[in-house]
Amino acid sequence: MRPGLARIEYRHFIVFEEGGLSAYAAVLTECAGDQGAFWEFHDRFAAADSRLFEWEYALGYAGELGLNVVEFRGCMVNRDHLPTVEAMHVGGWELGVRGTPTVFVNGVLVENPSPANVIAAVRAAAGG
Repeated sequence: MRPGLARIEYRHFIVFEEGGLSAYAAVLTECAGDQGAFWEFHDRFAAADSRLFEWEYALGYAGELGLNVVEFRGCMVNRDHLPTVEAMHVGGWELGVRGTPTVFVNGVLVENPSPANVIAAVRAAAGG
């Protein structure tokens, strides 16, 4: 694919479960994103690193990445991004999202969003 043909827009879709772990993960990731480490935390959660759900481990990982841990901790304690994460969830629900991962290309739901299917949908949307 040509550079600039597509862009990725990531939105959280929290799954409501006991303890609110997916909301915690989303807020934690956004707080890391405030300091340029969104994808590092995202990728750790995607790799099922459940240690990030332990407060001290998450703070330690933030420190390993060179984040300002005081600022990061404040963002988490204040749940600065919770309203945004909840709004993303509501917006997803309104679009028909019921689970993750869900992928849209130009507003069209990609069934079975494997990498090959997503690339094919982007190419089709780009006219070839």
